[in-house]
Amino acid sequence: MKKILLFLFMFIFLLSYVSALECEYKVNETYQEFGNYLFDSNGDYFGEPLILKDFVSEYMNLEGCSPVPSFKIYNQYDFPVNLHIVYTLFHPRINTYYPESERKMESEIEIAPYSEERIDSTCLDIGTNQILEESISYTITGEKELILKKGNRQMQREICKICPSGKQCLNDNSLCNSDNECGSLICNIAGFCGNTKVMTCPNGLMNCNNQSCLYPSIKESGEGYSCVWECKSGSGKSGICERDFRENLIFLVFILIGLGIGLYFIFKSFYKKSWEKEESRIIKEAEEKAEEIISSAKNKLKRLSDEIEKSEKLKTEINSLKRGSIEARKIKKELEETNESIQKERIRQKEEIDNTLEAYGKRYGHRFVLDNKGYIRFAKGFISAGIGGYLHRWIYKNAHGKINDGYEIHHKDFNKFNNEINNLEELTPKEHQDKHLNRHRYT
Repeated sequence: MKKILLFLFMFIFLLSYVSALECEYKVNETYQEFGNYLFDSNGDYFGEPLILKDFVSEYMNLEGCSPVPSFKIYNQYDFPVNLHIVYTLFHPRINTYYPESERKMESEIEIAPYSEERIDSTCLDIGTNQILEESISYTITGEKELILKKGNRQMQREICKICPSGKQCLNDNSLCNSDNECGSLICNIAGFCGNTKVMTCPNGLMNCNNQSCLYPSIKESGEGYSCVWECKSGSGKSGICERDFRENLIFLVFILIGLGIGLYFIFKSFYKKSWEKEESRIIKEAEEKAEEIISSAKNKLKRLSDEIEKSEKLKTEINSLKRGSIEARKIKKELEETNESIQKERIRQKEEIDNTLEAYGKRYGHRFVLDNKGYIRFAKGFISAGIGGYLHRWIYKNAHGKINDGYEIHHKDFNKFNNEINNLEELTPKEHQDKHLNRHRYT
């Protein structure tokens, strides 16, 4: 009972406190909000960043990486954007042979207004390959020159007005001591905030709503009043004086006692029903759990029986293998040597790729990457019209002046790493395809 009464008093106190916080006089306040936004070349805030979504992580196995890791970027503005995007491609550690690795990736792309484009990446190694969202940054060129970075933007919010008194301005009809406390900057001689100064009344009388001078504290409970201070109790409602504080307190005590008794029986009935319902639920869950345990035990017994049967078969096979243990050790040794050769070949191939890319980088003064088709490309994408970022097409065009429209550049020795000019020839797509088909047909 004490807890219920305490709860009711706290509820009434909080309600009155929240009401007191409401203010009638408000002003706009400018403040700074820190975040990741688009800024123009002058460093001024432009707007929200483009929307990144639909991140796809892919798992690479011996069959390859298809589709590749990717994400989409949406342009919510009414103008096209040319993006230079930089992000990190990450490969978590699987074991000693496939350690953790990451690579900085760059891409160029154009996105029309109110549309989206997908950014495709590649796979670093066998296992999960993913794009780290928090690593993505970009600059926008074209119609707008913008950059994505962290900074402040100006925002506005509505706050309670502070009066010359240095405190929150009082609402109209609130008790006051001076004009500086009121939002209207007018404290009536009656001692409350308002929009106009009231007339002065003779001694012993008080101004009522700037309409009349009346005697205070002369009205009994139940009598009508023009201003509430006419009531002896000092309180009233709808023009009728109410009981004084002591009468109200006694009345409130009786109300709270009756309310407490009613709540006690209501809560008692409610908890009884809740407990019965909870008890039924617990019994039902226990029965379901028992059935689940019995079913699981049956399945475990069956699996145990199967394992015993397998064990007997394995014993027979082991006895057979013991007789041929020398041959088994030989096969195991050959398998270990084969795995070691495969790992060495993997390392050799990776070193060959890195050395080739480094050699071309030193020769041409640019960073190169290997795409998922095995071709060497310029790391920053397109270099000039018609080249497409491929090193072998760039070398051929520099040597011969041009590449005919629709023609492809073929590696004569079928080695995509050998981009010497004497190993490159210009073919139609049909001739190029026939070259590769005939190679596989006669090898």
